[in-house]
Amino acid sequence: MAKRDAVLKKPKDTKGTIIRLLKYVADFKWVLVGALILCLTSNILSLLGPYLAGKAIKEAAAGVGKVNFDNVYYYAIRMLIFYLSSSALSISINMIMMYMSRRISRKMRKDVFDKLMKFRLCKNLCFSDFEIRIFTSQKAVVLIYHLPIYCFYVFILLF
Repeated sequence: MAKRDAVLKKPKDTKGTIIRLLKYVADFKWVLVGALILCLTSNILSLLGPYLAGKAIKEAAAGVGKVNFDNVYYYAIRMLIFYLSSSALSISINMIMMYMSRRISRKMRKDVFDKLMKFRLCKNLCFSDFEIRIFTSQKAVVLIYHLPIYCFYVFILLF
C-alpha cells in the first residue's frame, strides 16, 4: 500500500493497454449485449416489486370489511413472480460473465504461452503433453513459475 504522502506514478500507456484488453473482449461483444439486456430486464423486474407491493397495500388498506383479497393475492403473486424472475436473471448474468471471463483469460494465457515459445531459448525446450495441458488449463502459473528453471537447465546443457 502506498504511503500517504508518496507520489504515485501514472501508467505509461493506459490507452494502449485498454485497447489491447478491448481486443480480447471484442470476441464476446454479442454476449456482452445479451448480458446488458438481461441486466436491464432484471433491474426493471426488481423495481416493479415495490410498485406491486404498494398496490397490494392500497388494496388491503381499504378499510375493515372492504378488503378485496382477490386483488391482494393477485398483486402478491405477481410480485413473487417478478422477484423470482429477477433473481433467476441475475444468476444467469453471473454465469454468463464467469463463462466469458474464463474464455478471455484462457485466450490471454494462450497468447502469453505462444509469445514465450517464440523466444530462442524456449524453442530448445521439450515440453511434455502433460505440461502443456497444465498451462492451457487454469493452472498456468505452474508452467510460468517453472519456465526459468527449464531455461536455466537448457542453458547448462548447451554449455
